[in-house]
Amino acid sequence: MQKKNKSHSQNAAVTLPQQFVESHIKVRHLGSKHVRRGVASALIVLTISAVVGAYILRGSLTDFTVGSVRIGRDTERTATIDRLRTAYQARAITVIDKDGKKARYQLADVGLSIDGEGTYDSVRAKQQNAKFWDKLAFWHPITSPYLLRIDDRKLSDFVTTKLTQVIEAPVDSTIDTSGEEVRATPEKIGSAYTIALPSESLKDRAAHHKPLEFTLTKLPLQPAITAASLQHIVLDARAITSTPVTLRIHNDTFQPTPAQITSWVTNDGKNFAFKDELIVQYLKDISSEYESAPSRRVVMRTSTGAEIIIFPGSGGTGVTNIQSVAAQIATSLPKKQTVDATLTLSDAPPQRVVVNEYDKWINVNLSRLRVEAYEKDKLVMAYPASAGLSVSPTLTGEHKIYLKVRSQTMRGITGYGTPYNVPNVQWVNYYSGNYAIHGNYWAKPEYFGAVNSTSGCVGLRNPDAEQLYAWAPIGTPVIVHW
Repeated sequence: MQKKNKSHSQNAAVTLPQQFVESHIKVRHLGSKHVRRGVASALIVLTISAVVGAYILRGSLTDFTVGSVRIGRDTERTATIDRLRTAYQARAITVIDKDGKKARYQLADVGLSIDGEGTYDSVRAKQQNAKFWDKLAFWHPITSPYLLRIDDRKLSDFVTTKLTQVIEAPVDSTIDTSGEEVRATPEKIGSAYTIALPSESLKDRAAHHKPLEFTLTKLPLQPAITAASLQHIVLDARAITSTPVTLRIHNDTFQPTPAQITSWVTNDGKNFAFKDELIVQYLKDISSEYESAPSRRVVMRTSTGAEIIIFPGSGGTGVTNIQSVAAQIATSLPKKQTVDATLTLSDAPPQRVVVNEYDKWINVNLSRLRVEAYEKDKLVMAYPASAGLSVSPTLTGEHKIYLKVRSQTMRGITGYGTPYNVPNVQWVNYYSGNYAIHGNYWAKPEYFGAVNSTSGCVGLRNPDAEQLYAWAPIGTPVIVHW
């Protein structure tokens, strides 16, 4: 029985329910329909994507606006640049002052002009480099600013004169070298009717097509330079002026203090520097007590070529390297390098003067008590004289007449300490300070050419003094010697 049943099951036909078969056929039909729709949709998407992609790659779907001017794919260059300029130049700045009064100014007059070509080319470059999503949003144009040509001088003048009504001017901090150490003076905040960041605001609004109406309000005016901004210069200056400087002269040593070093500095309020002339003056001051000026050796050449010494003169002593030491100081201190220098003393010979070169000159010989008037090497007049007492000696050396007085009252103190008051002193030729050659009517006649009797001047008899006064102009050399 089991074997028979097995054979029957292998040969029997499988019969499916009718409902199952119909359902299966329906599913297959529906699947084919959806496949066809999907394929069609995919083809449409690919076609649109290809078209859009081509436009995106070309940048043609990205429009830009600059102010009121729209720039797209087919925008012509020259016409668009003209439209950009027209639109930009149609705008004006309105300034409302503290009293509510309005004033209008063209942008070009403020120093803000449009760069038409630059603006157009900038937009074209942005179109080619626009982002993917910006290119897709072709219905939404992208804004771009004007490119400006800026005249900084005009802009600064406009801000100063039209956008700023100063109430109290600010005061900048400056470097002060007048005291014992370098310092920065305090700055002071001012005030004005103005706008915040005027230059930046003007440029931003002009470029980005923003409203150009400005109302002036009271605002603080900040100084351009503050003490804090100068502090690094001050600290550096203090370090420099504290650098040790040692100067040696003869057997003495000088070490200038920071305050003295500071006095060698000049500054423009923002920077400081050593001034050679100030250093040289300091070196001359400390050298002066070690120096003695040479006097001039005055000689007269005769017709035979021989020279007669009228005034022998004397040598002097001087520092010969002041300029080089000053240069060393000016070079070393800014580098904070210690200075150790020696001022060198050397003998200076008397300078030789040949009086024959003078058209006119006066020779005062104190040994002979004689005043001589020369024209080159020719003696034209000679007078006996009376000179200074031993307690009030006449000044020797080479001098020049610098003042002529027809008549005056002379007052002073004699070499003995007693006062004198002499009226109507005539024919006065001053040649050095209060020293003069003049008429002396109060001396005894026998004193002239024989006795020294004055308080330092060279006295002549009045007729002689008058003749010399008329002959010698201002500038005439006067040689006084023993």
